[in-house]
Amino acid sequence: MQKRLALAAAFAFSIIPFTSFADHLEPDESEIKKGGELVSTKLKDYDLFSNNLSDDILIANNVNGYDIEPGADLSGADLQDANLRNANLSGAILSGANLKFADLSDANLNGADLSGAELNRANLRDANLKNVNFSGAILHRADLGSADLDYANLSGANLSKAYLGSADLSGADLSNANLFEAGLNLANLQDADLSNANLTSANMYNVDLTTAVLSNANFRNARMVYVDLENANLSGNDLQNTDWRWADLRRANLSGADMTDADLNNANLQDADLSGADLTNANAYDLYGGCPKLLPEGWVCGGYPVLSLTYDESLLPPESPEPEFFTFKPFLVNKKVKVFNNSLPYQTECLGEGFLKISLSDNGKFLVQLDEKNKYDGFDFKKAGKKFKKTYKKCSLPTTQPGSPWPTTQPVNPNPNQVPSINF
Repeated sequence: MQKRLALAAAFAFSIIPFTSFADHLEPDESEIKKGGELVSTKLKDYDLFSNNLSDDILIANNVNGYDIEPGADLSGADLQDANLRNANLSGAILSGANLKFADLSDANLNGADLSGAELNRANLRDANLKNVNFSGAILHRADLGSADLDYANLSGANLSKAYLGSADLSGADLSNANLFEAGLNLANLQDADLSNANLTSANMYNVDLTTAVLSNANFRNARMVYVDLENANLSGNDLQNTDWRWADLRRANLSGADMTDADLNNANLQDADLSGADLTNANAYDLYGGCPKLLPEGWVCGGYPVLSLTYDESLLPPESPEPEFFTFKPFLVNKKVKVFNNSLPYQTECLGEGFLKISLSDNGKFLVQLDEKNKYDGFDFKKAGKKFKKTYKKCSLPTTQPGSPWPTTQPVNPNPNQVPSINF
């Protein structure tokens, strides 16, 4: 088992009797023994973590008065500027610790708790950060290049302007994380959770996002060149001014997304769903792979040999006219009823004579019927409304008091998406 050297003031080391150190000389590890003295020995810049020290050297390492060892409880510790390169802190508790500017490159922090820790500009390059809890941690401008963050918890962490190039973030939880202007080029984000994450202006060249959770993630101004988003769900996301050149968006769900000013040149949009997406001022030239299966109204995919998305205003459906309505006041009811032409049929009870009903037939005619007998049959809704009100006035006035269940007013709306008739 590899053991390590402690540099606590309380510890001293012996040297084999026939060997001595001159002041400021480098120590010879083969001559270091327990219980001796290393006063004035030159240890500045000496790497106490990466060297293979002999078995009879003390196990613990001490930095700034803290024991640096697996499972150590360093919660709230002040380790600012500490040199912890190659340190073994697996399973350690560093929640709320101050690790600003600390060097943790190549360190082993597997399963450690760094929740709420401050790691501004810390160096975590090539570190083992598997299953580490970084929730709520501050990693502003931290260097996590090529780090292994497999299944790490970075929920709510501040990674603004952090560097994560070539990092392994597969399965990591980045929900609600701030990745503003973060560098993620060549990172692996398979199966990662980026829901509600802020990726505004992030650099994500050639990132693998297959099967990642991206609900409500903000990619505005992000650089997504060559990114892999096959089958991704970006429905309703903010994708304004995003650079999608050469991105793989096959079968991606982009419905309702805001893609204003987006650059989709050379992207693969084969069988993608862009229905309801906002493509205002978007560029989508020289697409490869094929056309989207669904496009917003007015947009078409075509061209040979170069596929492109273009906007043709003439393809827009005609605007629907404003709905018409008429009003009438049922007996013993204190409110008038507003009946819209796009919420028919509508009916009310006519005492002793059945129901008075206005409806729209399949041939576009408006029908006013009293107990299934036609009172009006025509295309003019205003005339139909007048006939409905005139017929209703001839209904017998009930003798019941206000507040009784008569008369019955019954709007029957076959399409709940249409404007219903309302009381006012």
